[in-house]
Amino acid sequence: MMLYGLLYLLSLIAAEGESLQVWNNDLPTSLRGIHVYTNDEVWVSGSAGYIGSTVNGGGDWAFQQIPGWESAEFRDIEKINDSTVLVMSSTLPAAILISEDNGLTFRTVYSSPDSTYFLDGMDCNSNGDCILYGDPIEGYMLLLASSESGHFWKQERSIQLPEGTAAFAASGSGIQWLD
Repeated sequence: MMLYGLLYLLSLIAAEGESLQVWNNDLPTSLRGIHVYTNDEVWVSGSAGYIGSTVNGGGDWAFQQIPGWESAEFRDIEKINDSTVLVMSSTLPAAILISEDNGLTFRTVYSSPDSTYFLDGMDCNSNGDCILYGDPIEGYMLLLASSESGHFWKQERSIQLPEGTAAFAASGSGIQWLD
């Protein structure tokens, strides 16, 4: 019995090394997407066209509402290199925005006004290859790809899926590119 007690105390000591800091903001947004670029730099995206970033591990955050996208549901965000950021709007319109000045300005690089398009997540590798998926349309998974750091996107052919199949979460967490 004493051995179990000692193991329990050791587990408490080991678990004490990590802590969680709760952070509240007063922004009218629900944050959905997150991308950890470095140990210190993190990017987030959310509803009402908001994105945010920190460069000091969460000590300070800078948020902005992207002009013209005030009603967008930004469900995913990716920082590809020191200057390029991609933001994904899930629907109406389903769109991908790119910034080449570290999030200061954005332009649209892909857009579909089709109400059946619902984008769920994207990811990019260290070479700038990107993949994006969305809910199935007419039985086929929506797949978009870019081999040019998100500057140009093309729809890829996918396999037919069983009826009733859908993607999950729409927060960018359902896809991961493994280098």
